Amino acid sequence: MTLQRVLLRLQTELGVLFLFCFSAFGFPLGSPVTPDACVQLIPRHSQQVFINNPSAYSLSLSTQYYRFCDDPAFCGKNYIIVSIQGQGGLFRGFIVQARTPSGGSRSWGQFFPLQTGDSKVIQCQNGLTLTHTANNDKNIVRFAWIPEPGMRDQVQFVATVVQNLRTIYPGVYSAQLRPVGVPQPTTPAPVFTTNTPTTTSSLVTSTKATLTTTTTTTSTSTTTSTHSPVTSTALPVTSSTKTLTTTTSRSQPTGTPTAGLPGSAPLKTAGVISLVTSVIAILL
Repeated sequence: MTLQRVLLRLQTELGVLFLFCFSAFGFPLGSPVTPDACVQLIPRHSQQVFINNPSAYSLSLSTQYYRFCDDPAFCGKNYIIVSIQGQGGLFRGFIVQARTPSGGSRSWGQFFPLQTGDSKVIQCQNGLTLTHTANNDKNIVRFAWIPEPGMRDQVQFVATVVQNLRTIYPGVYSAQLRPVGVPQPTTPAPVFTTNTPTTTSSLVTSTKATLTTTTTTTSTSTTTSTHSPVTSTALPVTSSTKTLTTTTSRSQPTGTPTAGLPGSAPLKTAGVISLVTSVIAILL
């Protein structure tokens, strides 16, 4: 047998012995970082017995609320004191997380041990967790907890307490911590829009063309006298001249004047004189 095989066999045997010791004597240095321990909060001891009696142990809080914070420095000033203690007996181990009552396995916030040598913080896959550091008998363990920046949900601490190697008390709950000082979302003021009806007035002007006709009648009397004993009778000759005045938007002639051509009046007068002369000659 070579030296390498001897060392490999010795390593295997030591590993088996180590697992047997932890199975027989639990986890004296605190809870392991495993899904069973971190998510289910269940230790894996040999021949362990779970006792459903939450009143045997308690998680007490220094206040019933935590103050909302968005600055890590301000969050550190608003810590909560949490105590794990038994009502009638001692305990040796524990594991505790801060979860929301609405469900989920995430562990919220940060833990800070207040007693040297009693507890420590481990990083689980679902968040920071507090557990014991030794398997000595304990009557009470205190630690501080601060919320995460921007956190605004209710929080409840949940723990599993190990009384001894085989007696386990799971499901130990604290009262719920409610957040205060959470800023409310700002609701913009409603904008009211008034629809004012717009009236368009259309002014239509009707222009009526007025036709005004002015008629002017000029009467001219012409008398012709001779040295004859017969007195001539003057026949009135009347000429009519019509003047048409039209008032419209456009100046256009609307009719034809009834007056005769220029110079037509003297021609008519000469004809009359000739006719009168002929009648006189017949009479003589």
